[in-house]
Amino acid sequence: IKQDFHMKLRAGGWLRFKDVDFGRAGEAVAAREAVSCENSQIKDAFVEFRLDSPTGPVIAEAPVKFTFMLVYHATLTAPLTRAVEGVHDLYIAARGSGGDAYGRLFNLNWFTFVRAPG
Repeated sequence: IKQDFHMKLRAGGWLRFKDVDFGRAGEAVAAREAVSCENSQIKDAFVEFRLDSPTGPVIAEAPVKFTFMLVYHATLTAPLTRAVEGVHDLYIAARGSGGDAYGRLFNLNWFTFVRAPG
């Protein structure tokens, strides 16, 4: 499933997606997402994929860098750090510092999960 959004995330901010079906263990192997960042002051910024709560286990994370403009997206792929199976609430969280005047670090445009070949 590929979802298309344009969400601005602050440090510590998160998005919740209820009842995401990951299928069988090992079926999803990576998270792929498009992000943009027009703020050159960000530091140590990451997009995190967490299970079941905003502080739940991190199943994937990818560093976010300055992309110059809102319309320039970087497509990132982060391998899952553990096998996930069944239905879970998915939280996509922002971590880092140096946000803009409103505290925003970066923008999430879309995300999907990569399935194992076969």
